Order: sequence, then structure tokens, then C-alpha cells
Amino acid sequence: MATADHGDAFGALQAAINGQLSAPKLSQELSALGAYRHAGRSNPVAAFSAMVCDALPRSWPTAAVGEQLGEKQAAHGLLLQCLQDSGALGELHPSALRLLFQDGQQLAALAELRELLTKGGAAPLQAVVLAAGAAAAAAAVPAVAAAPEDAFFACPLKSVPLFLREVAAAAARLVAQPGRAAGDQAALAALTRAVQAALSGALHQRSHHQQWFSTAFKVAGAGYDGQPEWTAGEGVRAALAALAEAACRLHASLPAALRAENAQLVLELTDRLLNCWAAAAAAAAAALPSAQRAELRGAYANAKGRLLGWLLVQAQAQGLREPEGEHLLRRVEGLAEAHQASPQLYDIARATGDRDTLYRQMEQLEGEEGPFAHFVFGRLLNDGRAAELMDLPSQFDAALHAWLSDAAGEDAPARARLLWLHEIRCQEYGAVAGSLGALVAAQAAGLGEEEVERMLALKKLAALAAA
Repeated sequence: MATADHGDAFGALQAAINGQLSAPKLSQELSALGAYRHAGRSNPVAAFSAMVCDALPRSWPTAAVGEQLGEKQAAHGLLLQCLQDSGALGELHPSALRLLFQDGQQLAALAELRELLTKGGAAPLQAVVLAAGAAAAAAAVPAVAAAPEDAFFACPLKSVPLFLREVAAAAARLVAQPGRAAGDQAALAALTRAVQAALSGALHQRSHHQQWFSTAFKVAGAGYDGQPEWTAGEGVRAALAALAEAACRLHASLPAALRAENAQLVLELTDRLLNCWAAAAAAAAAALPSAQRAELRGAYANAKGRLLGWLLVQAQAQGLREPEGEHLLRRVEGLAEAHQASPQLYDIARATGDRDTLYRQMEQLEGEEGPFAHFVFGRLLNDGRAAELMDLPSQFDAALHAWLSDAAGEDAPARARLLWLHEIRCQEYGAVAGSLGALVAAQAAGLGEEEVERMLALKKLAALAAA
């Protein structure tokens, strides 16, 4: 709702959209009114943007919901263009710019949902729209006495978050109160299509904004305060996660003919969800306190482990030598590489026996937790496969030596017991003598007398070989 302070700014913006106020005059008036001083929705330009998006029709019911939505999109596009032409866009606070672009994207998301419904949207989508519309009508000030579907499309900025909330709730109900398995699969597929369509529409609009308002779009990036863009925000992640979890739980009860389709649905949801988590983690890295960053990274890792691990099991069930199973495996491997999912990459390598791919990944991949090669070293050691660790190709000699030498690392005593063996393999005999001496000094209490004598003898031999 506009405040008295916003009234003059609203009038100037509306006049500019109507072609009644020139671009230079718009900039002057907004400056004189102090419109550039405020952040977020307190900024009159951002408040006007919300008013354009959520403006209610003069009477209910309205038979032209789609037409009205199109008019709002056109008006919002004109608003951005007027602000660009006048130079006002470059004067706005980053948080106000963020909201301007977000508003346009949410209009586009709702337009995609409208398109789905006009093409005969499935009953699950209709139910979600009605529930979200009823909540949007109740949240309007004053409350709206309108049919839920009309209210849904009349209030985009209220409806989009409510739509995501209702999708998550619908998916949770399918888990808590399962019906006929095939019907539940169809419902999940319909809701997934709706969420994907809405996000695709929003991201298409985002690309348009980035192309035509590039400078302001970059400035808006500073207005997120550690949060990702709304298309990767908490509401989107919750909806995608609920759909993916419901699909995973449904899988076992499906007839065999539908299981491959179900796995593809989970794969599609996983791809989108992990991209959202990656965006959230990247945004947090720039602004949030360390505890919150760690919490986000933990949630991201849990999502990778749960969903990529589940998909790997399905690929194995389909048969890794069968076309369907191999195709699914490669898609999962691609996601695991893209998101530095080290445990899953290791498990895939164990399942396939593809050492060449594993070695390529060990050479190339590095994430927040360190090089993938270090993860593989640790897994081989912890899995009791020291011989395989010592037999890695020579391109890993330097990295393995550094890892085994790390006295502060996890399992440092076990690493130290392998260090001298690695140095013998690399013919670094002078280093062998030093490593054996350090090992005996540090771990003599845990070694038998004969083993200590053997190591001291080897130390002497290594020193002679080095000389």
C-alpha cells in the first residue's frame, strides 16, 4: 500500500508509463522527491513496482485474468524501460533494483502457470493453484472476495511464494497419505512440470533483464545480502526437495514399467535442486557468518548424498551395462562432477571399475573441501586398500607424498606408516631414512620390538642407498 510519501513518486512513474512525462523530467522528479535514498520495498520505485504487479481488478469476478496478467507484464516492462531511459535505474539502491527485477520474473512465472492451466492443467496443479489463491485472497489488504483462481493470478507477488509452499505441502501429503502408486507418480510429474515451467519462465525473463539492463542488473547483485536470487531461494528449494523426496519414496511401490520414468523425474528434480543449493552456497560465501555458511554447505552436501546416492542405486538396478542404466549413471556422474560430490564420484568409480575416468577426475577436480584426489587417498586408506593407494599412477606421486606427510591430517599415524613405503617406490632413499626415524620416534610404544629393529635396519639401508 502506498504511503503519503510515495504518492507523488507514484504519480510521476505512472505518468511516465503513460507517455505523459519525459525521461529527463522523470529523473528530476524522482530525485527531488528523494526516491533514491530508500532501500528495499521502502523505496517508492520498488513499492510502485509491487503495486503494478499486484493491482486488483475493479470488480470481481473477472473473466480476463490472462489479459490482465499480460497488461501487468507490459506495464512492468515499460516501467523498467522508463527508468532506464531516464537514468533513474542507475540511481536506485541495489536492494530496490533486486526487487524490480524479481517482480518482473515472478510475473513471468505466473504467466507460465496460467499457460499450463489454459492447456488443461492436471488436477494436482489446479488444487495447488486454488489453495494458493485462497491464501493470497486472505492475505490481501483489504481481503479479496474473489474466486481463488482469480485471486491467484491477480496477486503475483503474493501468489508465487504461496504456490511453492502449496507444492511442497502437496508432495508431503503424497508421502503421508499415499494413494494408488501410478496416480501418485502422475501427480508428482504434473507438479514438477508446473514448478519447472514457472522457473523456466522466470529465468527467461532474468536473461532478458540481464541483456537489456546489464549495468543495473550487475548492481542489483549487491542487494542480496548473502541470499541467492529467489529462483534458488528457500521456497524453491523446499518445493523441489519435497517433490524429489516424495518421488524417491514412491519408487518401490511402482510397477516396473514406471520405475525408469520415476528415476528420470528424480534426476530432473535433483539437477534443478542442486543448482539451487550451489547458488545459495555461493551467495552465502560472500556475506553470511561462518556458522550459517557451514549450515548451508552441510544441507547442500546432504542433498547431494541423498539424491545422487539414490540415483546411483537405481542405475545399478537398471544394469550398468544396459542402455537405460548406463545413461542414468552418466547423467548422475555429470551432476556429481559439476557439484564436486566426492563420495558419489568415488562410489561410481567403484561400481564401474573405470579407473581412467577416476584418475582424470582426481587430476582436475577441486572443491571447497580440497582436491578430489585427497578424498580418494583418504577413502582408499580407510577402506583398507593401502596397496591400491600405493599403486596409484606416478602423476599422483607428489600429491600423495604431501598428503601422507601431513602430520595434522586425519589418520596421521596411519599415513606415517605408509609414507616411507611411498618414498621407496619413488626411490627417495634419503627421505625414507628420515621418515622411518620419525616413525619409530613417534610410534615406538605401539610397535613391537622386532618391528622397531626392522625399521631401524631399513633406515640404515636407506641411508646407505641414499649415499
